[in-house]
Amino acid sequence: MKTRRLQTTTVLFVLAVGMLMACAVADSATKGAPADPPAPAFERAGFYTELDKDGRLWVFKAGSAELAEFKAKGKPARHVVRPAAGPGGVTLKAVDFETLDAYQAAR
Repeated sequence: MKTRRLQTTTVLFVLAVGMLMACAVADSATKGAPADPPAPAFERAGFYTELDKDGRLWVFKAGSAELAEFKAKGKPARHVVRPAAGPGGVTLKAVDFETLDAYQAAR
């Protein structure tokens, strides 16, 4: 009788721990990446922005040759990155730091 009670208690304990671990994993999956801010949060006068599939924000000066090349060929081979520096903690990418500085200064 005591063995049966111990087995039942052990099974219930293992099930409870499993459920807690499943809840913790599900909760951590939603906390891993910064929340996507709404698109208007990225807009700045004089700049073109595009969020890539990895959640990084490309920044170009509106009407620039780099922007035209980006639209025609895709991401530039040479670019700079500022991790978690954009609105909502997104990573910023541009062809140079001057563009990123101007974008961050613009409101």
